[in-house]
Amino acid sequence: MVSTCSGGNVQCDGFDIKIHTCSAILKIESRKSLMIATLSRILFVPAFYFTAKYGDQGWMIMLTLVLGFTNGYLSVCVVTVAPRGYKGPEQNALGNILVLCLLSGIFVGGCLGWLWLIGKDTF
Repeated sequence: MVSTCSGGNVQCDGFDIKIHTCSAILKIESRKSLMIATLSRILFVPAFYFTAKYGDQGWMIMLTLVLGFTNGYLSVCVVTVAPRGYKGPEQNALGNILVLCLLSGIFVGGCLGWLWLIGKDTF
C-alpha cells in the first residue's frame, strides 16, 4: 500500500485490491489478448490529460477507477498466465522475476508519487 500512502490515489488502489480478489472468475488466458490489453493502457495518458484540462471531477474519478480495475485485473492475469508452458525450475524463476518487477513498479510508483511535493515550502 505504498502508493496509497504516498500518491494519494485511494480510489485506484482500493479498486485494484477488489479486482485482485475477484479476478479468478473471468480471466484472460491468451497471451496475445493480454499483450493488447496491456499496451492499450497507454491510452490512459491522453485520457487523463484531457480530463484534467477540460473535464469534470466525476470523469476523473471514473478514469481512476478504470485504471485501478485494469491494473489489478491485468497484473493478476499476467502473473498467472505467463509461467505456463515452462518446466518447474523455469516457472519458479519466471514467477520470481514477475514478482520482483511488480514490487519494483509499486515501489517506484510510490516514490514518484512524492514528486509533486518537491519545491513546496510545506508538506
